[in-house]
Amino acid sequence: MITHTGTGDLSTSLSLSVHDRGHVARIGSRPAQEFARPTFAAGAVLWRRPSGAGAAGQGDAVPESADVLVAMVHRPRYDDWSLPKGKVDPGENLPATAVREIVEETGLTPSLGWLLGYVHYPVGSRTKVVYYWTAEVPDGSFVPNDEVDELRWVTPAEARELATYEADRTVLDAAERVLSLGCARRVLYVRHAKAHDRQGWGGNDDLRPLTKKGRRQAEMLVSELEGYRPTTVSTAQPDRCVHTATPLAQDLGVTLRTDRALGDAVLGDAAPGDAATGDAPTGEGVDGPTGRADAATGTDLTGGDAAAAAFARATTAPVSVVVSQGAVIPELITRFAAGTGVETDDMRVKKSSTWVLHFDRDGGLLGADYLASPLPVK
Repeated sequence: MITHTGTGDLSTSLSLSVHDRGHVARIGSRPAQEFARPTFAAGAVLWRRPSGAGAAGQGDAVPESADVLVAMVHRPRYDDWSLPKGKVDPGENLPATAVREIVEETGLTPSLGWLLGYVHYPVGSRTKVVYYWTAEVPDGSFVPNDEVDELRWVTPAEARELATYEADRTVLDAAERVLSLGCARRVLYVRHAKAHDRQGWGGNDDLRPLTKKGRRQAEMLVSELEGYRPTTVSTAQPDRCVHTATPLAQDLGVTLRTDRALGDAVLGDAAPGDAATGDAPTGEGVDGPTGRADAATGTDLTGGDAAAAAFARATTAPVSVVVSQGAVIPELITRFAAGTGVETDDMRVKKSSTWVLHFDRDGGLLGADYLASPLPVK
């Protein structure tokens, strides 16, 4: 079993991670290989704002704060007070598990926020591994059920007193710290799913399609990301990006916006095997053909500046999705992270991976979470 800070392609232990500005948490691409005989589960610290404080996702985003109420649930089977969580079902990724279990145990619909990391402990001969998020519940009422017969909305301090298990107190502490950072906007920054190799592909590289595995990754991104409640989806112009974004946009019922400047082509030094070459035609929902003009100033931008301007245009909503490519994603995250304490030295950008970027009201990067794969955890 590995207990680690989650560098590279490994998951982040809650006990070893930072929950202040500079926070980075990860879910590795193969969690089952990180633990001895694991049983995976997921849950969240559910929170809501005091009455009249507003809710994120409604008009202009209201920054998060630690002045919240959190949910503690009573399970009659164990006669305990704990955070809502539950085991992964076959075919699920971890964010989907967290959302499903919260709905089943409480009847409430959560909006996922910060990934806090995992806690683990022995249960018989196996290792229970539980990944936790923060999750806002702007409205709705608790529905008693066979698993949970009571839910209490209490202050974080009251929740720590009520909690039966020390592990839950540790999770509550982490949640309170990241909520106090004041996140006002999130971007789900996705690298396109697996596409056919460039070798042997003739013609316009923008038309290179997804493989069978890539199509499955694109479909699984729906369950991985819909729990964050994004309201806009934008994509770079290559078909492999558009086809990665399309299932999620269709599921959310939003128009897919295409902008060539969101992709590697705008950098002028795209990564081998992931460059967008040639100009695709401009049509409805497409910014182009170059997408390099800054709408605010009317000046022509190049390289990273043009990519940053396109990113800003695509991410004005409280929660946005941007599907892009393997050179521009680390370029922009490194730019956003400069001077923030967010560690970028060992940044991974696997195909179909997502970086969840948390920004404050002024556009400063507060922290980031890395979801290496949308495919089932088991």
